[in-house]
Amino acid sequence: MVRRRSNATVALRAGGPAGVVAAIIMDAYRLGVGYFTHRAIPEDHYRYVASAILGPAAYALPGAAWFGVALHLMIGLVWGVAFASAALHTAALYERPITSGAVFGSIVYVVMRVVTAAGGIARPATPGVAFFEWVAHTVFFGIPLAVIVAHRRPV
Repeated sequence: MVRRRSNATVALRAGGPAGVVAAIIMDAYRLGVGYFTHRAIPEDHYRYVASAILGPAAYALPGAAWFGVALHLMIGLVWGVAFASAALHTAALYERPITSGAVFGSIVYVVMRVVTAAGGIARPATPGVAFFEWVAHTVFFGIPLAVIVAHRRPV
């Protein structure tokens, strides 16, 4: 008798690693552009991420940047599992990873803006910064996520 995996297991196995890899790709873009445009350092970015949980103390606590790295990767994992779970029920997400990834990345961008605003840590976004963040979430998170999930599609 062949044992069939549950949808949750399939989504976790396909989406979890894909979400982590996509979060790394997005941060490589963000940190690279940030460094070359205004000499931003990675520690500042990850302290900002950590401040979502730790509050303003994240800017003073040693090791808070590492907590921010872990938190960001965990957020990527959760988004990855959510996408993979949706793809199990909607074949078009697998079949059109560029389109579905861009749309999903846009959704992630909007939701994360709402979450950071609700958490009181949202930074004001000029049109340029908003565009930069939207590109980060669509091109460098959503699309890689969808492509990886499509390649890990269960048979």
